[in-house]
Amino acid sequence: MSALIGPVNPASYAVYERLGADSLNVPSGLTLVHLTEIRRVSRAPMDLYVEAPDDLGGYVRMYETAELIRRGAPLYLKFGLSRAAGIYPYGAQLREHALATARERVRRGRLVLDLLARHGADDGMSPIGSRHPGELRRFPVDGTVVEARRSS
Repeated sequence: MSALIGPVNPASYAVYERLGADSLNVPSGLTLVHLTEIRRVSRAPMDLYVEAPDDLGGYVRMYETAELIRRGAPLYLKFGLSRAAGIYPYGAQLREHALATARERVRRGRLVLDLLARHGADDGMSPIGSRHPGELRRFPVDGTVVEARRSS
């Protein structure tokens, strides 16, 4: 689900999962308690900007990453760049800027991985490319709740 929808409470998150969402972007400004409450009602992975672009709030939560993972897993961490010029809509005129932005996002991802390692919180991550959170809950098709395996 798009980062612009941003379910902010357990009820809306659970409804989106049951409607068919395989992963949902949550607003980067949600508190740790909010993330814990959402995780209690849904199995669908969260997508969370650890550093959000300015148009999505500009939050920077790198130092909270270990706790975000502990409370929100399965969790896909995303790296936008706060206080950086936008690249959308992309065109040839922005090629060099887009490439520089991509390199910086990768660098910041590496910084977070290194930070997790320094704090001993880098064990137990899913293998790179892993996309199977397990059975997801769906609204009933024939009167019973449907458990559907997420496809990759």
